Amino acid sequence: MAKTSMVNREVKRAKLAKKYAARYELDWRLLVAMMQEESGFDAAGESEMGAVGLMQIIPGTGAVTCNPCPTDM
Repeated sequence: MAKTSMVNREVKRAKLAKKYAARYELDWRLLVAMMQEESGFDAAGESEMGAVGLMQIIPGTGAVTCNPCPTDM
């Protein structure tokens, strides 16, 4: 993987984390740490239990707790 491409993705993740952290009054570094832990930054990842995305949210739980959920992460 090209270093420039990796840096661009890291910058994009940080910007998104900062955007949503500000909205929900959270520390953006917490969101980045959760994305790393939950999905290894694989936005297309899906767990054996059906959790999806960077934060590995179960779709049914997401539908109840997050309406509408952000789609740009």
